Amino acid sequence: MSFDAADAGTPESAWQAAGYRAGLAQLDTGPLKRLVVVAAHPDDETLMAGGLIAHASARGLPVLVVVASSGEASHPQSPTWTPDALAAEREREVAEAVERLAPGARVLLLRLPDGALAEHQAEIVAALLPEVQAGDTVVSTWSGDQHPDHSAVARAAADIARQREAIHLEAPIWLWHWGEPGATELPAGARFDLDAPALAAKRAAIALHITQVEPLSSAAGDEVLLRPEALAHFLVDSEVVFPTSPAQPVDFDGMYAVADDPWGFDDRWYEQRKRAILLAALPRPRFARVLEIGCSSGTTTAAFADRADAVIATDVAPRAVEQAGVRLSGRPGVVVEQRRLPADWAEEWSDAPFDLIVLSEVGFYLAGDDLVEVVDRSRAALAPGGVFVACHWRPHVLGLDRGGDEVHRVIRERIGARRLVEHVEDDFVLEVFQSEPSASVAAATGLR
Repeated sequence: MSFDAADAGTPESAWQAAGYRAGLAQLDTGPLKRLVVVAAHPDDETLMAGGLIAHASARGLPVLVVVASSGEASHPQSPTWTPDALAAEREREVAEAVERLAPGARVLLLRLPDGALAEHQAEIVAALLPEVQAGDTVVSTWSGDQHPDHSAVARAAADIARQREAIHLEAPIWLWHWGEPGATELPAGARFDLDAPALAAKRAAIALHITQVEPLSSAAGDEVLLRPEALAHFLVDSEVVFPTSPAQPVDFDGMYAVADDPWGFDDRWYEQRKRAILLAALPRPRFARVLEIGCSSGTTTAAFADRADAVIATDVAPRAVEQAGVRLSGRPGVVVEQRRLPADWAEEWSDAPFDLIVLSEVGFYLAGDDLVEVVDRSRAALAPGGVFVACHWRPHVLGLDRGGDEVHRVIRERIGARRLVEHVEDDFVLEVFQSEPSASVAAATGLR
């Protein structure tokens, strides 16, 4: 987490005084036919959507609550509870809380590692795939909640909602703690007002999560996690959701019209460092033919040109292609082309295969099945022993189909090559694959 839950945080009175919830449009629950709530931890379901669960149940609608982890890491310094014992207790609590909100509702426990859900996002997707139907309303934790588990669950739910043509709503939890009314930029939200029975059910369900709302014991390490000032955000008579929508085409032309280097490839230390790591991860000092998909203004293309006999660099934005062409003018063997892939994939690329293909910060812009097609075509266009490099920003970007972790899951499933390098940071993931026949870097360079 990028905040400390032990801090006092923003008081509920500040949100009330700012009128944030009151200023939101009412959530239209008319389309609600079946509710699937996807929580990262036991108690998330009640805090973020307990009123909506109670509302759906009162209308006689089916309710499914999916809990990705059992919350065993909520008190890592506890001297009285083991993680296994805490997980079992929290599973019991969530079952009782959901029964209070929606009698007879089903609870699906995935039992994935608490605190590491980003590494198990594919398993969340796989578990949801047979459970979510077209037209369902899927409520998940919010991708912007500054909690990696909440973000991973949001990304998985967004992926499933897209695949199943379901409605997806993200609900914040920790936002109320670290956010500042009027200062924190938030997506368009909607308000769901709880009637008296729903509010009473939600408050009773919150109280059933005893391990979170009361101290585990008087010992150090067993302190209460959800203190009264934190709980105050969830005892009010409304809930907030951020409706998501299908990914829209990114206006790259508009971005380049505002700035020549919209992502700061030339000037930002983050980009400079990431580029250096990518180049250092390449298993050979030189390549014959390189294909760079999404070259932007050509900053990284120039580095590839120093280590290759021929480079084909593509980008969808005309202004980016123009800039890259100027930067690389006079460099022998370098061609910069405007192409929208996979539609503009050149058939001749498979006839003259590449020994290096690079897909960097592009995969999440490839909507629907376009990513799969680009990876499949790349696999076919790799020379024997060829190298495929993928590097992507990990946090989910609102409005896009998928985040970097999901992009790399698809790549691993489709590329059909041995992974040589896996580098994962909070911000980005880098993977290097090599098709057969492949050899270690030491063997390929004659060291053994």
